[in-house]
Amino acid sequence: MNPLQAELAKAGRENAALPRRLDQAEAIIAIQKKWRRFWMRWARHPAAAASRDGRRCIFVAEQRSDDVGLHSPEVSRASVQRHRRAPTAPPRATKPRLPVARALRTSERDQVLAHLRAPRFADQTPTEVYATLLDEGVYLCSIRTMYRILAAHGEVAQRRRQRRHPLYQKPELLAEGPNQVWSWE
Repeated sequence: MNPLQAELAKAGRENAALPRRLDQAEAIIAIQKKWRRFWMRWARHPAAAASRDGRRCIFVAEQRSDDVGLHSPEVSRASVQRHRRAPTAPPRATKPRLPVARALRTSERDQVLAHLRAPRFADQTPTEVYATLLDEGVYLCSIRTMYRILAAHGEVAQRRRQRRHPLYQKPELLAEGPNQVWSWE
């Protein structure tokens, strides 16, 4: 092959790659402009932009071409790829959880709940119930399990005796003549 033909072939390959490189450069410039606009807004209003920071960075990264590398210190390449993959990924199949061998049986749970609902423990926390029962030599379950059982029955709330405030209605003033109702602003 003639050296001139080899050089001509090399120039032809470089010329064919120029449109792709031009697209990449334009995409990089567009990202830099958007990133600069975002950065200027964030610098002016850090509190307002702080919660949107991650989403905005991903949005800027999404605007780029697929061939352009991401050169942002704020967003990792893995975050962008995970963001892109999320809507298209099939949902993961979840295995049914096997019952734990050491879990309390239903009868034992009912017994714990009966103790927690007993009149003498009605206004005590599970920690106090646990300590009182241990003093008596009775161990039913852990404190955390008592909380779980109460939560399963929707009874995790303030257990002390407290005054219940009734709902008061706002007074409604009705004037049937002049100077009967006075108000202030």
